[in-house]
Parts: sequence; structure tokens; C-alpha cells
Amino acid sequence: MKQKSYPEEFVNTLTKAGWLAALIPEEFGGSGLGLTEASIIMEEINRSGGNSGACHGQMYNMNTLLRHGSDKQKQFWLPRIAFW
Repeated sequence: MKQKSYPEEFVNTLTKAGWLAALIPEEFGGSGLGLTEASIIMEEINRSGGNSGACHGQMYNMNTLLRHGSDKQKQFWLPRIAFW
């Protein structure tokens, strides 16, 4: 039977390795990579048999914060998202 829960351990491992901080600027603890590199990371997760769907929110939803957040919000949240 397939597990029907959020793959917390999988996502935590990817986060600790820095893979999910690809789109976060270096000044906030991320890699500062672009969308192409983030897409490659997700493609490799899928190709290896993993499911990048669980990672999607952490990698992409913080874009709203990057575009519309105040400096104070970015300084507070982005490092926490990078190393959640």
C-alpha cells in the first residue's frame, strides 16, 4: 500500500542539503540560482523515482515573498524557508 502522507523526511533531507533553496538569493541563505536550475533539480528528483510535488511549494511559492514582501519580511522568512 502506498503511503498517503506528506513526505516530511524526504523534504527535510532535500532542504538540509540545500536543494530547495535554489531560488532564494544568496543574501538570504539560498543558492541564488535561476528557474532553469530549479527546474533541473525537480526533474532529477522525478527522474530518480521521487516526487517533486512535495517540494514545489517550498521552491516556488516563496516567489510571492521575493516579489512583494518588505525587506523586513524577506530578512525574517527567506532564511527560514531556505533551511526549514
